[in-house]
Amino acid sequence: MCSSRPTTPTVTGPSHARKKSLTNCSATSTPRSCTRSPAATPSSCSTSRSTDMSAAAAGFEAATLLVVHHSPGTALPAMVDAALAGSRSDGLERLRVTVVSALEVTSADVLGAAGYLLATPANLGYMSGALKDAFDTTYNDALNATRGRPYGVLVHGESDTEGALLGIRKIVAGLAWRAVAEPVSVIGSVEGRLDDCRELGAVVAASTLGY
Repeated sequence: MCSSRPTTPTVTGPSHARKKSLTNCSATSTPRSCTRSPAATPSSCSTSRSTDMSAAAAGFEAATLLVVHHSPGTALPAMVDAALAGSRSDGLERLRVTVVSALEVTSADVLGAAGYLLATPANLGYMSGALKDAFDTTYNDALNATRGRPYGVLVHGESDTEGALLGIRKIVAGLAWRAVAEPVSVIGSVEGRLDDCRELGAVVAASTLGY
């Protein structure tokens, strides 16, 4: 059973309507899932959740990188795809990558991961309501239990991303997660920044594995 909705640290920004009420965050729940090939991406998976099981299939003791994204449009999906490509770099074969829509993520997902990659558009000077919902849903369970785990951030905006980045920083500071790279923040076209996204994905993946 879920606990009552947790309270995340106070942040400044417009309120966002909840797009979905997540009422089952039991570790035994089984969300819709699909298995992707190493080349698959959030847009190529037919549901809101996918897991690269190549590490487990190869017999590795895999660590899990949880990618939590709200990726409307085309710019942010391209950034996420590039980061996922980076997470599959040589030497990272022991990594299991689970990609989950921000509106579908559960406490079990967060607790079961060794590292995190967060991807959001900047909406009206703040992170997306979907990513804020993900934090609200999982914060109390993750508090203390995930201290020191590595994370990275991808943000895309049309005019400004600072508010979104500030909101994320305040929440992860409360969780005591560890930033392992500068956020990749893009305004407008993502052309010319995809290599940065790939590098971020590789760094977060390596840190998730303890390198």
